[in-house]
Amino acid sequence: MFPPALLAKLYIKGSLRNTSSGFEFKIKNIIETATLIGFQTIVVNEKTYPATVCRVIIEGKEFLGSEISEMNVVLAKAFKDITLQVDADPLLPGNHKIGLQIVTREIGKVQFSFTDSMN
Repeated sequence: MFPPALLAKLYIKGSLRNTSSGFEFKIKNIIETATLIGFQTIVVNEKTYPATVCRVIIEGKEFLGSEISEMNVVLAKAFKDITLQVDADPLLPGNHKIGLQIVTREIGKVQFSFTDSMN
């Protein structure tokens, strides 16, 4: 298991922004290439967004979070950006605590959180 402080560094500070369909942010896999076999939730300010409203974009390929499984894996290469989009209401200006839960083949469940602000 990786220390939470290291996992929090996956978030690309300042990447949180509203989109026409909700909001998005970016992370960078700074640890090692991982095989995503599950996408559980994104939590923002204690509001949980299920995998059915989350999209993962890696190297121009888009995956619905609920489609990622042991039978439909997604390779997250080391040192590549990953965009996470949520179909929801836009976020209000201010600070937001965001948590992410995924499952990788290599280490199992991975969860971490970070805080960023929207202007």
